Amino acid sequence: MTATGRITRLFRYATHDGPGIRMLVLMKGCPLRCPWCHNPEGQRPERQITHLAVKCTRCGRCETACPLPHKAAVRPNGTDILECSLQAARFCGFQQAEACTPDEKSVTLALHPAARPGCKLCGRCVEACPTGALQMVGADVSVEAILAMAQKDMPFYRASGGGVTVSGGEPLTQPEFVGEFLRQCRGLGIHTAIETCGFVPPEVLERLAQDVNLWLYDVKHVDPAKHERWTGRPCSLILRNLSALVERKAHIVARIPLIPGFNDRVGDVEAIASRLGQLGVTHVELLPFNPSFAAKWQALGRAVQWNHPPTPQPRPQIDLLRSIVDRHREK
Repeated sequence: MTATGRITRLFRYATHDGPGIRMLVLMKGCPLRCPWCHNPEGQRPERQITHLAVKCTRCGRCETACPLPHKAAVRPNGTDILECSLQAARFCGFQQAEACTPDEKSVTLALHPAARPGCKLCGRCVEACPTGALQMVGADVSVEAILAMAQKDMPFYRASGGGVTVSGGEPLTQPEFVGEFLRQCRGLGIHTAIETCGFVPPEVLERLAQDVNLWLYDVKHVDPAKHERWTGRPCSLILRNLSALVERKAHIVARIPLIPGFNDRVGDVEAIASRLGQLGVTHVELLPFNPSFAAKWQALGRAVQWNHPPTPQPRPQIDLLRSIVDRHREK
């Protein structure tokens, strides 16, 4: 019997996170709590329901399907939200009704299943939703099932130099599933890659290392206090694990996600690049900020906690930071 794992999504024919055409498997669960995370649905290991406000017509079918007793969400003027949406402004975003000045974010969070005490994630609201505004995140799959998908795509991997990449969340929070999947892929001659935050037990890294062709290793900061303040974990274990992989002569691409106000200043990148150079890491990538993260947090019913300007760094800034990384790599 093969191991099972919990994933958030699976992409076939991806062209990023490793060379060539790839299968990208996103695992659920992560030890870090980065407030800028662009895959926040991958942080918690349990299943979750997302609510995409842009698709929601406020038809009320989710309310009807829910087996739990709950109070109706109320608009600022005292009118029941669902009643209003049906009678006055189904597609208007609550802007047409008289004396209505709603806070759209409050409306979204009020309607979110996570706002209902006692939710058992039965999924009835998801099944009842006619537009796909409600979605269940977190599917349990077997190694056998996703390996069968990968085998179908092997001609594309061979032609493009691609393979499979396991990301997340943090894939190494599910080492039995990921380890078995990678072993079987390697046995079939499929190129394997892991994208990791590095905050995992060293023995897990050691156990899986022989079946990983490429490590995509995130390094967010090397300042222990700053790293722990914003991610919830210190960076010491992350750097020790990275050093161990270098000693194994593993193929590593260290990736620095550039977060506005956290690590995208010259001094921050200088410190990170210097430490990577000392560790012997020779391949380093800069990842410009992804501004789409806020919508994903709101879809989970979670308030956005990172309030710095949600825009990618301009090209001149990226070029400057890249020159710093290159200088340390060449030393």
